[in-house]
Amino acid sequence: MDRVGVKFFLFVFLWTNATLIAKNCAETLQFALPTFGFEVEYVPNENVNLWNHYRPANIPEPKWLFLPSDIRNRWVECHRATLAPRFREPTALVKISTAPSFFPEALIVDETGNWEMIGPVSTSLEELKQQLRTVESLIGPGSYQAHVVRPIDTLERGAAGYTLFSADLLTFRKFHSQLERYRSDSKQLPGAFFLHPYLSVFTRLKKEMLLAVMEANLVGQSWQTVIPQFQKRYPALGDVWNENRPFYKYTLANTYRTDIYGNTVDRLIRWGYEVRSAHKSLESLLSEIKTIHRLMEEGLSRFERFLFLEVVETEFPPNFSDALKNFLSDVIAQVEPEAPRPFYFSFLTRPFEQYAPLLGLPREEARALRKSILQARTRALEALEQLALERVDEKEAKARALLILAQFCENTGLLPKLERFLEQAPLGQFRKAA
Repeated sequence: MDRVGVKFFLFVFLWTNATLIAKNCAETLQFALPTFGFEVEYVPNENVNLWNHYRPANIPEPKWLFLPSDIRNRWVECHRATLAPRFREPTALVKISTAPSFFPEALIVDETGNWEMIGPVSTSLEELKQQLRTVESLIGPGSYQAHVVRPIDTLERGAAGYTLFSADLLTFRKFHSQLERYRSDSKQLPGAFFLHPYLSVFTRLKKEMLLAVMEANLVGQSWQTVIPQFQKRYPALGDVWNENRPFYKYTLANTYRTDIYGNTVDRLIRWGYEVRSAHKSLESLLSEIKTIHRLMEEGLSRFERFLFLEVVETEFPPNFSDALKNFLSDVIAQVEPEAPRPFYFSFLTRPFEQYAPLLGLPREEARALRKSILQARTRALEALEQLALERVDEKEAKARALLILAQFCENTGLLPKLERFLEQAPLGQFRKAA
């Protein structure tokens, strides 16, 4: 074929495949850029504004919108089984024509029974913020989650270290803020998140799985390649290993993930963090997104030191008396697949003194931090042991036990040190003022 023929062939090929080429280029560009996404969950009957923007597929839009909002809400809940027969699949509740274009075409129902909106992927942080503010203004506050995602070639081991660091930071931060709220209103008891099946602290098993997934991902393997070894080591967990997401994600942490974001068993292209701690505070969510975006831009190597943190054990520590063990087992006898949650109270005995050298504190400041942690632990354990001997009902006992945990977190003096480390620029970098 002569030169003219080659040119003509290329012209015809490009002309006839322009749409496909444009689509592939767009996808390639998206995979090369940071991306953002969100999820919002609404508890059934919590917010009737949802039905201003979604309707049953079999009811015409004018007829649906003519109904009063409370009637619409009751109709949806009465027909829930038909509208949403399976978890995490599109329901028969579809978007109405006047809803914002970025709203998903249909709602889903998650495993807790909540209605959930899953937003689109965006390459703009500002666009994500605007979308979330629009959702809140039109529907109202929901339980927010968000995702900040990067190309896989930016992955470093410190990404898992940051997840472990954030688990402690967010736990201490939440206990602090809830303790302040309690002091203003004694009906607002602190610590409910600590016993939540999906929002508590890292246990040894969850940390082991996080680190195993990280090592697999660093050599280009899927997170699922680690499942057989965990099935063999922890067979009692049963169906946990059959889920389509890693068990370690169920904590309060900003969680490292590669089980989504377009990855498959054979192709690993992106990694990211899921923000799980904001609940109904949009401003908290946006703050976490901004922080994670900054850290991923700067690099996460300085968080690699936190890979060696000890975490909660799934057994009672030896310095818990038999009376305290029995008390916690009776009062907090809720069981999840991994372990009974009374064991979470071994959080008190974690060696948080480890942070003193890891945070790079001056010698005297590090010594003072270790001392305050030891004193706080002693006081908290004494208070728990005393509570175990008192005759109080289950509700009061649980509330007081969680209050002791919140006071322990405050008394350690650790939170300001964690916050300061988070805001420090990496060695050799200078951050512009915001």
